[in-house]
Amino acid sequence: MTEGEKRVYPRMREGITVNAQVINEFFKHYLMILQESENFYIPLLIIFTSDNEGYNSGLQFRNYHLLNTQPLMKNMKLLIVDDEPGITSFLKEGLEEASYSVDIASDGKSGLDMALSNTYSLIILDWMIPVLSGIEVCNQIRKTGSMVPIIFLTAKKNLDDLLIGFEAGANDYIKKPFEFEELLVRINAQLKKSLKEENTLTVGKLTINTLSHQVFFDSKEIIFTPKEFSLLEYLVHNMDSVCTRNRILQEVWEIPPESDTSVVDVFITFIRRKLEKAGGRKIIQTIYGIGYVVREQDLL
Repeated sequence: MTEGEKRVYPRMREGITVNAQVINEFFKHYLMILQESENFYIPLLIIFTSDNEGYNSGLQFRNYHLLNTQPLMKNMKLLIVDDEPGITSFLKEGLEEASYSVDIASDGKSGLDMALSNTYSLIILDWMIPVLSGIEVCNQIRKTGSMVPIIFLTAKKNLDDLLIGFEAGANDYIKKPFEFEELLVRINAQLKKSLKEENTLTVGKLTINTLSHQVFFDSKEIIFTPKEFSLLEYLVHNMDSVCTRNRILQEVWEIPPESDTSVVDVFITFIRRKLEKAGGRKIIQTIYGIGYVVREQDLL
């Protein structure tokens, strides 16, 4: 029992018998503590309990020993494309127990249609499926420009075959037969990577991480205040579009556009000084009488 768990239930110690209600409450708090951890594996917690007459209370804590199965973000939907009902049923049950939403397609064509008409956080794609092969499905998805993570399920072990999968646009693969825990770890790894990429704006030498609120120019970190960061992020998000001072006030400061816009000019000056000190000259251009613009060509 960790110090955090002891603070929740200071009187719970090894060898002490407690009733079922206390056990249930303890488990709720125990799992909430574990959800804050980034570790995939959590320890097995075995509790023996009995009622007042000494009989087994019959409490069942199913699968708490396997994994910290909380998804990285809520409302993540996964697509499984596989023609083996036993595998899809097994995966769907396990992933839904891990709090993911799951859709299933039993052939390549229906899988491709679903992938192109819905938004999925990740696709689990079998290599050998009817109508269209997994390779064909993967190729078609990538041709649309979609970068959704794709994990292949395959019985193929030849290196050349695996390279074909990666060339088609797969992010990872797992060989059959496989352990569900391994697949779940691979899913989480791809989702973490995908989320990190989604939260990163990179243009030329300038990189903005919208999650950690870090800015780098030519690999050197530049420290901005929260408002400076919000203003720079807004300009880069609207690359090559002129942002008027009134619009910036509304979007970044969230104040009426008729307010004094001189505060925008002051913060632009602050940002420019920091960028120039790091070697980024003339990144923010002034459009006189209108506002400001960040042009992609000036960052390349």
